[in-house]
Amino acid sequence: MTAFLSGRNFSTITSSDIADSAVVSSKIASDAVTSSKILDDAITSSKILTDAVGSDALLDSAVVALSPPVDLSPVETQIAIQNLRHVIDLSLPLIQTKGGIADEYNDASGVNASGSVDETYDATGDFYSNAGAGTSTVNAIPDMTSNTAPSGVASSTGGGSDAYVLYDRTYSIFAFGSPYGFVKYDFGSGNGKVIKQYKIGARNDYTDSAPRAWTFQGSNDDSTWTTIDTQSGQSFSGGQLKVYNVTNSTNYRYYRNNFTQTNGHSNMTWNSIEMYAALPPVNMSILSNVFTATTQPTKARVVLLHQPVDSVTLNTDLVISVSRDGGTTFTNAVASSEGVYSTGINIISTASIDISGQPAGTSMVYKLTTANTKEQKVHGTWLQWS
Repeated sequence: MTAFLSGRNFSTITSSDIADSAVVSSKIASDAVTSSKILDDAITSSKILTDAVGSDALLDSAVVALSPPVDLSPVETQIAIQNLRHVIDLSLPLIQTKGGIADEYNDASGVNASGSVDETYDATGDFYSNAGAGTSTVNAIPDMTSNTAPSGVASSTGGGSDAYVLYDRTYSIFAFGSPYGFVKYDFGSGNGKVIKQYKIGARNDYTDSAPRAWTFQGSNDDSTWTTIDTQSGQSFSGGQLKVYNVTNSTNYRYYRNNFTQTNGHSNMTWNSIEMYAALPPVNMSILSNVFTATTQPTKARVVLLHQPVDSVTLNTDLVISVSRDGGTTFTNAVASSEGVYSTGINIISTASIDISGQPAGTSMVYKLTTANTKEQKVHGTWLQWS
């Protein structure tokens, strides 16, 4: 055999010289081919037939799962934000994506109005809120008996009388000498109000001394003032109480009327100022319309663009839930803050919501529920299922 093999040129053996059944796995020792015996560039993709490795040729242990599993939730959150940003930038109504929807509330078409409770839709700002609708009919300032009693602080510049008489509801006359000035009320720390209406009352005589021009302003530091309302050319009949409705959504601690002109008299006199606040927030429930999944989902996720007007505790003051049976059965999510979307608006994302235990169905519905009368606004919702 040695003599036979000697002098042979094995480089001339090609695949065509080897019979189809000449080399089989049973004739190859278990350690005959190892990674150390294969050149780095010996096996390339061009040398492997497209059907050479099929799923039936892989051992169960050949392909293993990644450990630890890859967390895709940050990626899903970014996809949600991009979807919402897209519909916001283009002012689109609700859009449906593969296995989900994105609704920036450009209109109210994605929300079940009859199934929702005490929600207020703002078509100008494209958001839902639980702000109290309307204005209280009760004066926000108590009937004052001094500048500091029973609560709050009344003050003025240049006044000839104590400022509180304008707030005592006995209609005593308050007087300003030129160049006039402001009358201010401090509701106190933690007691700010969203004033929606104020009233000015004239005395029964000397109507030419009634205020003619002023600004109505709010502040939270008694230093920087925001003008809420400006009036000029105002005149009063004897004893008239005039009502001024204002556009204001900010909670201010301090309010003042800064008077600049009378109706001709050198002195300014009048007898009352009243203020009326927005009704307090209510607890709302936003129920979406039904969105149909192509196959029965077992899990879902929700991402919100959320603006907390008051201090809000997630999963307590705001609860997010999802249903797959058209809104009959809901599963609550665990939500957390994922950062800031824009000034005052946060990104709220839920963990994966297991809805596999709900009755069978493909009718997807989300629900947003507020509690503890904490005012908040929702600027967009992304719902995904799988």
